[in-house]
Amino acid sequence: MTEIEQQQALDTLFRIADYARIAHHIPGRIRIKLALAAKSGLADIDLEKLMEKLAGIHHYRLNNKNGSIVIEYDTNIIPENFWGKLVNSPLEERSEVTMELLTLWGNG
Repeated sequence: MTEIEQQQALDTLFRIADYARIAHHIPGRIRIKLALAAKSGLADIDLEKLMEKLAGIHHYRLNNKNGSIVIEYDTNIIPENFWGKLVNSPLEERSEVTMELLTLWGNG
C-alpha cells in the first residue's frame, strides 16, 4: 500500500471510529456497533475496499439492519488491544494509534 493509500485508510478508520463502540470482543473476532448517524456520515465509504487493504483481516460482515460490523482478524497481526485504542482514542492520542497501524503495515 502506498503512503497516500495508507493515509486514506487511516482517515477512513478514524471516521468510522467516531461513530463506533465495541459491542462484543473475543480474540480474533470483534463486533462493532455503529451509531445511527453513521448511515449518512459514512455513506461514501467503500468498506470492502478498505477491508482488503488492512493486513490481518480474514473476514467481515456488515449488518445494516442492526448497524453493526463483525470482523474476524488474525491476532498474530492485529493485537487484541488495538481495537479499543482505535475506537476509544481521543483526537490527541490518534497519532499513537496511527504509529501502531503503520508498524503493523511494516512502515513504522
